[in-house]
Amino acid sequence: NQEGNVLDKPTLINTGNSFKVMCNRSSVPIIKNILKDKKQIKIEDPSNDFDLFALQGSWSMAGINKMYYFLNLDFRELPNKNREFIIQNDITIMRKSITGADGFLVSIPKDKTDELFDKLLHQPNIYMTGGDALLVNKMESKMITDLEMNGQYNPIELNQLSLVSTQKNDFIGINSVLDMNNNFRQSKTKLMSTSFDNYNFTKKPINIYNNEHDLIGTLKTVSYSPYLGKFKATCEINSGVDTQ
Repeated sequence: NQEGNVLDKPTLINTGNSFKVMCNRSSVPIIKNILKDKKQIKIEDPSNDFDLFALQGSWSMAGINKMYYFLNLDFRELPNKNREFIIQNDITIMRKSITGADGFLVSIPKDKTDELFDKLLHQPNIYMTGGDALLVNKMESKMITDLEMNGQYNPIELNQLSLVSTQKNDFIGINSVLDMNNNFRQSKTKLMSTSFDNYNFTKKPINIYNNEHDLIGTLKTVSYSPYLGKFKATCEINSGVDTQ
């Protein structure tokens, strides 16, 4: 936004003659507003005609193979390390993206969704889960989640300096992120990832203190990872604190 805080982390796909943008629904009017004066750019919002879902976990590739079979897609064009996305028959498959380390993001026409899910969910080791699974997978991969991309944190506070190019002369929110010398501004706090063996707190936010009993931050998001057997957490820590 204009304050330089992160609202979304869209995925862009260059199809050759157009760009596909995968983003949160709340970001659609923002993107349209940014591009409204670009008369040479045609903007279409097909989100009402498509469903978006993620295949995650150690069986995600098996799920992709089953999906190719059920949708009669070309197996010669499977997503891999050198092929981050595939587009076939209006179906878009992206490797990794917002899903974490082991996962695929799939965009599929709504008229094909019910039949595909009915077949996929009858396969062994494939189960339907909600948004919590995506949250856990992101936290396992130390990715920022939708809970942090809420317009309250800039890329410096999110520890996501890779989102910002210091080589651009201008971008939305530049004055809040870069100083007059094109250096990153100092932030009062930063988000970091950590883990716990046990977690039994019910009230939030939870304050974090150092060994000298000084307040150094707060615990923001906590979720259990069955894969790691630990609780993964996102903490907001005061800048300059020795996190060891």
